[in-house]
Amino acid sequence: MRDQLVGYLCGALDGHEHADVERRIAIDPQLRGELELLRAALDPLALDAEHHAPPAGLAARTCTAIFAGTTNGPATAAPPETNESSPRIAHVQPAGNRGRRTVFVESPAGLVRRNWRMIDSAIALGAIAAAALLFFPALVQSRYLAQMAHCQSNLGDLGGALARYADQGPERGFYPGIPRSGNQAVAGIYGVRLLENGFLDSAKRLVCPSSPLAERGKPLVVPTSAELDAATGEKLAEYQRTMGGSYGYSLGFVQNGVYFPTQFRRLRWNPILADAYDPHDGRPNSCNHGGCGQNVLFADGSVGYLTTVRVVDRVDDDVVDDEDMFRNVRRDIAAGLGRYDFVLGDSASNPWTGHANVQVPRFLLKTQPTQPRR
Repeated sequence: MRDQLVGYLCGALDGHEHADVERRIAIDPQLRGELELLRAALDPLALDAEHHAPPAGLAARTCTAIFAGTTNGPATAAPPETNESSPRIAHVQPAGNRGRRTVFVESPAGLVRRNWRMIDSAIALGAIAAAALLFFPALVQSRYLAQMAHCQSNLGDLGGALARYADQGPERGFYPGIPRSGNQAVAGIYGVRLLENGFLDSAKRLVCPSSPLAERGKPLVVPTSAELDAATGEKLAEYQRTMGGSYGYSLGFVQNGVYFPTQFRRLRWNPILADAYDPHDGRPNSCNHGGCGQNVLFADGSVGYLTTVRVVDRVDDDVVDDEDMFRNVRRDIAAGLGRYDFVLGDSASNPWTGHANVQVPRFLLKTQPTQPRR
């Protein structure tokens, strides 16, 4: 169990393992005490959370130092192996020698004396600590990169599903639109549309493995349009919070009093999906990858990792420069103000905040019909 506790403290467990450890900690006071001891022992790791490659030859030098520190005079030859029963071990603590324990091993060859001192214990513990300093940061870094690659793969698959929806779905030429009103009037409706119309094979694609949604340790449940329309109260709120998964979806933009949903155009500078932003998290980036940045799907199907929320590109002689892909120029999480004011809202975001009197395309004034693929 100790290795699971260390993995829990280092963030090296998957969602199910993490949830299992938390459950056991909650009911076992002794386990909680051991966790606190390990937490105190690993606290120095927090002084440098970044991954650094170990110096060349460090492992060899460490082994040499350990060997030199534990050797005490000429080595005692080990007794020859026999087929007799296992040797018996007797521990003797000589008077006046508190820092040293003498161990006699009784074997067919007689008594073999071996010494084990406090300094040897300290060196062994130091070696374990050195191994932890080398191993666990590398393990965490490896897991981080694996989750990053998994997230980018999800976004690539979602990009293909969105393109097929725009080409063959009920809103030809557009990505899934967000209705003007009703239970479906949130950004997460894109997930419902893709699954319900058969353009996405699994709700797992909607979950970034490095997101709070994945840490819940249970599968994502995406409702059908009928289930969403019938839901009320907390059930409705839960559906709207989670049905878009871990990703923020384009809220469209308003220009000259007209609302424009996101149109299917293969433009490298136009973000469509990204790791979702949590306005309650307190960090400018998405919280999915430790707040360090976010994976972004662009309209041309490419996926990139951005360490800031700014989107900058050049289109012919024009420069596209959006300061914050998660808020419009009024700092609202709502439809943008102009075609270059991109806003990617989390599942529960509504694009109509601050846009009461705008013209809306007719197909967004009512719920879209489902057209299952055969």
